[in-house]
Amino acid sequence: RPNRKALPDALASVRESSLVISKGGHVFVDRKSFKSLLSLWVTAFPIIFAQRLGIPTMTSPTSVGPFANRMSILLNGAILRRMTYVVTRDPLSTMQARLLGVTRERLVEMPDIVLGVVPPSSEQVDKACNNHDLPRGRFLAMSVRLPKESEPRARLSAAMVETAQECLRTRGFDRILLLDQAGDWGDAREVSRLLNDPSVLIL
Repeated sequence: RPNRKALPDALASVRESSLVISKGGHVFVDRKSFKSLLSLWVTAFPIIFAQRLGIPTMTSPTSVGPFANRMSILLNGAILRRMTYVVTRDPLSTMQARLLGVTRERLVEMPDIVLGVVPPSSEQVDKACNNHDLPRGRFLAMSVRLPKESEPRARLSAAMVETAQECLRTRGFDRILLLDQAGDWGDAREVSRLLNDPSVLIL
């Protein structure tokens, strides 16, 4: 309860805040099981708590939707419609947020900040190649983290393979560098196996 005197430290900090910004990541997406819906509720609870206190809130997730599950639509919509600002990173997420009922004045589309990163110098590239014993060339770096569910996993891995092959064929890249977000290299190895191309390297 917001008016409780004794609160966990994290919620006490929320209560004292003037603005609460949620973490990014794969949060406001379709969830087909009760366990996954509960995970969303727990992840978003500091935001929900702040909303109950009338504290401004903001989120900039990796993506919003797309949604198919009715309960997922209801829960995601209930959270996002109460946000002070929802910052989307692509037109599809903007459209999905609008379908959930997020009003235009609360919605801001802002491309991912990685697009504004200054490219590394030749010296920095050489140093990175030396550190990781990589051959020289023009790399396309792809960060890999596949869903556990079989259908979305297969769909995402196929999309990554198609993108990588297209880049090798038409964009002048010499090699594909797969970076494994999960840390165990299983996802990167799976994509590499599907690509079946000697120009693909795993880091």
